[in-house]
Amino acid sequence: MKRYDGVNGQIVVDDPYVWITREELAADVHFPFPLDPRRAPLSRVLKCRFLPASDSTVGYFHIVAEGAGLPGREGPIAHPDLVLIADTHSAGFHELAENLAHYCGVEVLEAESPPSSKDKFLIALDALEGLASADEIVLEAGGMDASDRRGETFTLLADELDALDHDERVTWAWIGDSRFAAGGCVPTPASDRETRIRELTGLRTSLRSDAGTRQLVAAVAGTSLAALSTMRLAQLWEIVAPPAPAPAPQTTPRTPSAGTSTSSLHAPSTPNAQPRSPEPKIPEVPGPEAPTRALVGPARPESSNPRPAPVAAPAHTVQAPRGSAAVGSRWRVYFDCEGFRTIAVCDPRTGETKITKGELQGRRFTDPTSAVSAVIERHDSNSVDNPDGWKLWLLHDGSGRSIGSMKQSGVEADRGEVEDIAPPSAPPRSQPASTARRCRSGN
Repeated sequence: MKRYDGVNGQIVVDDPYVWITREELAADVHFPFPLDPRRAPLSRVLKCRFLPASDSTVGYFHIVAEGAGLPGREGPIAHPDLVLIADTHSAGFHELAENLAHYCGVEVLEAESPPSSKDKFLIALDALEGLASADEIVLEAGGMDASDRRGETFTLLADELDALDHDERVTWAWIGDSRFAAGGCVPTPASDRETRIRELTGLRTSLRSDAGTRQLVAAVAGTSLAALSTMRLAQLWEIVAPPAPAPAPQTTPRTPSAGTSTSSLHAPSTPNAQPRSPEPKIPEVPGPEAPTRALVGPARPESSNPRPAPVAAPAHTVQAPRGSAAVGSRWRVYFDCEGFRTIAVCDPRTGETKITKGELQGRRFTDPTSAVSAVIERHDSNSVDNPDGWKLWLLHDGSGRSIGSMKQSGVEADRGEVEDIAPPSAPPRSQPASTARRCRSGN
């Protein structure tokens, strides 16, 4: 007996039979056919169709027996006698093809054309066990690691991910600051996908941010998330875990002065106790070189125990937040006009702006003002205002900051991480009065 493992099943050759089994699969994955083992005598196998996998495409091995048809319009994924294979399985299935060649003809197919954007991302979602953040899907589809978030390849793939926005096999939702997808190549009920996302969201409120693997496994017991591998569950928790609470302020214990017992510091006052005479106050006379302290806020009324005025805090420097809109050396920005959202990427150092989503998709402009003027002209040709693109293009991270703030603060995009792919669901902040009269926030 010889067993060959694929992506979504196994082929077992046990002369005089060949079996197709569906073992060790996620419990909540729904196939469009029964998962019972299928058996056929080798003498009734007409042929085998073998499509080798590559590092960028998934292959398959199809046992064509008497009375069984070829894949229909649903594609190979929906056929019960076909097992998908990845590049790591290719050597074993080449051996299977040689073994079955003694019983029937084996048709080795040429590599098919590269998968479409949808197929590419759906396969990546399957590899991530059917539940992943947008960033993870892009990295998996491109064969990249986290350090590649700053590269041009990641940026291009991130733009293509919009292909899954309305795919019936995928459910999207925001969890914290990240956008998540549930689903994959194999169609699953929308209610099941929504349940997985809802349960993952619930972990944020039921667990502490420092929860370990053991607590995670216990928390998902009896839920659909229990079908995830422990490693995958830990990876998801790293993304959705709530931020750790700020440490409590440290209080400095009072030190008793010499000759004073500790017990007297906490002794309750009694009616017979004689009040201590107040110590004489020594007026503080500043010398000729005493520094002048800056006042912050309105002056406080004088009290019997005056405190020194606070020193003005240093100017705040804007830093790229966690889950920023940085993409390589540029920033992902958006602009809402007459209920339509346009998304672009802008380099604050050069001003170059490219529209990546919207009616002007693919257009490039030398500066954000030219770009925003074109968008306004597209949706509101009657506007006569002079828009300022540096103020109207907002960062795509939900902060409400403008692209001009990146130019003024000197923060470089390549120092941030790309955590958000799609526009935030929260409504954008109001825009400057010069253009808000004609163009209002949408979505």
